[in-house]
Amino acid sequence: MARWMGLGFIHGVMNTDNVAISGETIDFGPCAFMDTFHPQCVFSAIDRNARYAWGNQPAICQWNLTRFAETLLPLLAESEDEAVRLAEGALKGFVEAFRSNYLAVFRAKLGLTDEVGADGGMGFIKETLDTLADQHVDFTIFFRHLTRVAGGGDAAGLVALFDSKERGGEWVTQWRSLGRSEVEAMRSANPILIPRNHRVEEAIQGGLKGDFSLFHRLVEAWAEPYVERAEFSDLEAAPLPHERVTQTFCGT
Repeated sequence: MARWMGLGFIHGVMNTDNVAISGETIDFGPCAFMDTFHPQCVFSAIDRNARYAWGNQPAICQWNLTRFAETLLPLLAESEDEAVRLAEGALKGFVEAFRSNYLAVFRAKLGLTDEVGADGGMGFIKETLDTLADQHVDFTIFFRHLTRVAGGGDAAGLVALFDSKERGGEWVTQWRSLGRSEVEAMRSANPILIPRNHRVEEAIQGGLKGDFSLFHRLVEAWAEPYVERAEFSDLEAAPLPHERVTQTFCGT
């Protein structure tokens, strides 16, 4: 989950039956990748209360595991109090494991080194995400440009993504003050391409008309999302206002 959140992915319908004890999940149904970042971003047409929003996914997963733990209480100990104690102890492990993985994912995306603060950079990660939401910045394109800057590129394109160029410049200055960036880690953590919803919709509509050319092109492009290929550069762009997909459905 920490890894898919690092890609701006939203499962969309992560009920208890879609969370396996193996650590896997199934039935992605109305899943989607975010364009403009917001922690309460939702696409699923059935998620009217943002239960499965991007930022709510960890809590929902823990809630699902808690329901599972309740079914196991009679097997954990003869005493109900002891069974509850054991279950709660195990559930705490999820919180610790998720935090550790989430931190690792976003440290890599931002190129943060081991020396970044007593909290390992968690405060800066939160501040960054809050800024992206406030400034209406495209999630994937932001990290794509940031990786370029870390590799020696000009920061103008990155700053231009922010509503306020002043705020964008301030963020870049703050990021640079944290020291050298781990460029190779960033390149491995920040995809150039993601399956953007409007492209998926275009492929679906084409397929309904018997034209699968875009579908095959997208499959080829998305097979290597971290590789820069000029022939697929048009697929990097965020949707125009009239292209935005605001809802996804089970069965898509």
